[in-house]
Amino acid sequence: MNPGEMIKDILAKRDSIQNVFFVACGGSLVEFYPPKYFMDAESKHCGAFLYSGKEFVCAAPASLGENSLVLLCSHSGKTPEVLEAAGLAKERGAVVITYAGVAGTPVNQAGDYHIVYGDRTEEGSHYGDSPVLLSLRLMAELLAVTEDYPYLDKVMDGISKIDTVIYNAMDQVSERAKIWGKACERENMMYILGSGPAFGNVYGFAICSMMEMQWQHAAYIHSAEYFHGPFEVTDKNTAYVVLESNGPARCMDERAIRFLKRYGAKYEVVDAKELGADIIDEKVVDYFTPLMFYKVMCVYREELAKLRNHPLSTRRYMGKVAY
Repeated sequence: MNPGEMIKDILAKRDSIQNVFFVACGGSLVEFYPPKYFMDAESKHCGAFLYSGKEFVCAAPASLGENSLVLLCSHSGKTPEVLEAAGLAKERGAVVITYAGVAGTPVNQAGDYHIVYGDRTEEGSHYGDSPVLLSLRLMAELLAVTEDYPYLDKVMDGISKIDTVIYNAMDQVSERAKIWGKACERENMMYILGSGPAFGNVYGFAICSMMEMQWQHAAYIHSAEYFHGPFEVTDKNTAYVVLESNGPARCMDERAIRFLKRYGAKYEVVDAKELGADIIDEKVVDYFTPLMFYKVMCVYREELAKLRNHPLSTRRYMGKVAY
């Protein structure tokens, strides 16, 4: 059942969908930031909420009920907090869609609908078969039916182009990533900036790629919020990475970059427009650049890991001690 068929099946069983909850943990939570942002920007009637799994259970939203759609993601298919969240959502009568990277897992079995991702869409896109774009399409399909959203065709066109965008972008940054890795090899702290739908990538690169995978102290800062306190630590000895968006949020990133050019020195700008994201229609491109940023920043983190001789899979606590 593809996302369009799934939405039609859900709406045939429910009078309406009044809100959508995106629930996951860590890197899987990052996948849900763009579709949540899409709903905030495009829907007039359906609320959208992003929750870490445990918070969804511990501080359960009052509006969760029979007219709710809950999307849950766990790459392993075993994340305890996600399974807890699925149980609560089912108990409240919500429609539950689960995502996992592996078939036959507890998370697969916890929903009314389940998706195993990581292969290809029926249209042949590899990266289109990722939680972020599967969820984007689900939301676009939902709004096309319930609110006459006019750009579903542009979303589908973007999915058909995203593989080309990502492969070209990764190729473009290959040499730059090596230079960046060498420059940051001995950095003790770095700040990651960005905004719009890509802010999830800012969060993810800081907490997953740097803190988890490189034991690197890092902080994530919204480009607009940078000027409401964090810019006071800016100097020519501090490392920054800026993910520059390609949509309405770009002006916020540009302002931060202008400041860094004047008062900083060690900054890396990863520009979605420069990397070719603008082959996707301007009405929807902002929702596609996060996945491009993710794959591009994987190139950066791999170069850093090589230089430090610190494999990305190295852990000292995760999966090794009781927590």
